[in-house]
Amino acid sequence: YCFQYVKDIFGLNKSKAERIMLEVFSVFYLRRLSKAFSQGELERATSKGTFLRSELHFDPFHSSEDSSMYF
Repeated sequence: YCFQYVKDIFGLNKSKAERIMLEVFSVFYLRRLSKAFSQGELERATSKGTFLRSELHFDPFHSSEDSSMYF
């Protein structure tokens, strides 16, 4: 799991490494979501929640704890 490698390579404590991984994931997630929206994939999806979970491997737990970063 890359989380462990990040911690070991940079000598980070667990909370700092988790924060970095969450930021990297957030950037990827937002780019993919933007692409899905602009190409109409999100609109065509039968369920937005299912799309987020299956296509983006979206973890609702992380969204609730980190939503303040964007709003």
